[in-house]
Amino acid sequence: MYIRDVWDDIKPLINVSKERTGYPTQKPLALYERIIKASSNPGDLVLDPFCGCATTPVAAERQGRQWVGMDIWDKAHQQVLDRLAQEGLMVKGRRRPGQQALRRGDITYAKTAPKRTDAGDTAAEALTLRPPPAQAPRHPAPRGQHGKLLTDIGPFCQGCGADYQFDPRVLEVDHINPRSQGGTDAYENLTLLCPPCNKEKRDRYTLIGLQQANRTAGYMKNENNLRMGRAQGRTGRRRRG
Repeated sequence: MYIRDVWDDIKPLINVSKERTGYPTQKPLALYERIIKASSNPGDLVLDPFCGCATTPVAAERQGRQWVGMDIWDKAHQQVLDRLAQEGLMVKGRRRPGQQALRRGDITYAKTAPKRTDAGDTAAEALTLRPPPAQAPRHPAPRGQHGKLLTDIGPFCQGCGADYQFDPRVLEVDHINPRSQGGTDAYENLTLLCPPCNKEKRDRYTLIGLQQANRTAGYMKNENNLRMGRAQGRTGRRRRG
């Protein structure tokens, strides 16, 4: 059966429903069974730290999962037993003190916190054991790379190929891949653009995307002056949501 991402085929609980326990936030059992089947396999352990009216334990038991239910409500334990019995999932009698018999095994009730199986460190201590996050390398300011870029690629706009030998100061330093698409200030991600190309590119295009847009619009001046970007094929245009 095809199930959409909006589940409107499960009927909400109403006051006359046999499932209704009076718990204010109770959800349909069919909803929890679907969630459990979609996110676990038979035999897996399902944990509900706020099990309240016991919908999760019942759904997990019906779907063949192990389960642990917790709740601060002092009547939650009896609610779990009542609902399991109502669904025919329990058998009469006790096997050992503190246990009730399920059709698939035992249910154990405890008021004490379970023993920890980790090193027992507090959260603050555990955090100190983690290595500090790697810091992004610092790069010189892009504008300071203008002279080096002129030496490496010449006084040519890498968006349209225009020649600015008459005054290379007109050319502006920009990113090959914009910061909005993960680009950095590393020298390998810098290029030179004329003011019109820089204004057109902004964060909408990668350098390759700008070149292709200029070709399409008829703004490409001289392909032979392009030193960067021509060998790659994707446009890299940023989609706007």
